[in-house]
Amino acid sequence: MATILMSIGFSVDYTAHISYHYYKGDAENTRARLKHALSSIAWPMLQAGLSTLISVLILIAVHAYMVDVFVKTVFLVVFLGLAHGLVILPVVLAALPFHKSPSAEDPWKSSAPAASSTSQQFDMTVELTPRKKSNKIGPIPAKVLEVTKSDPV
Repeated sequence: MATILMSIGFSVDYTAHISYHYYKGDAENTRARLKHALSSIAWPMLQAGLSTLISVLILIAVHAYMVDVFVKTVFLVVFLGLAHGLVILPVVLAALPFHKSPSAEDPWKSSAPAASSTSQQFDMTVELTPRKKSNKIGPIPAKVLEVTKSDPV
């Protein structure tokens, strides 16, 4: 089960990084976008894949069927993920036309201007008023929560 979950994560990870950097690039043409995506993320992806392979390489010393399956699966998935992320996906992206619409803005950036010191000031005072004492703690009455000597513990 752990091998399947890791395989799903690894298979998506490398291609997602390349796709994200390709889409978020500022260049107008496809070649410049690919150059930006590969120059910014290819080396870290290669480092991540190689460090994963080296860390799993230690498990070869364990002589158990499940460990052998795990090592082979991780090696295959990391190798194929790197191949897809660094070779196949850039070739596919280069073959497809890309037109980023001007309305496709970053949803995390606010369109409202930043507040300046001369703009409207907000009152951040908070009034603290004591609550009325109640015999309830949330939805459960306090009497239900009390433990008496006659109740078994």
